[in-house]
Amino acid sequence: MTAEDATDATPSAESATVVTTRADLEAVVGAARAAPIVAVDAEGNGLFAYRARLCTVQLAWREGDLTR
Repeated sequence: MTAEDATDATPSAESATVVTTRADLEAVVGAARAAPIVAVDAEGNGLFAYRARLCTVQLAWREGDLTR
């Protein structure tokens, strides 16, 4: 992927999904499994607490001309 491709693939609010139910999770996992490559970003609070906690996990993959 070139830098230009990365710019064109910037996700929009329409392509973002907040997972709040099991059905949401199943839909996201199904879509991500169909992608050849999935990027993962995990956020935690390890700098601010004795025991780190996972706070957010973000996934991204290409679907045609969109980044999900």
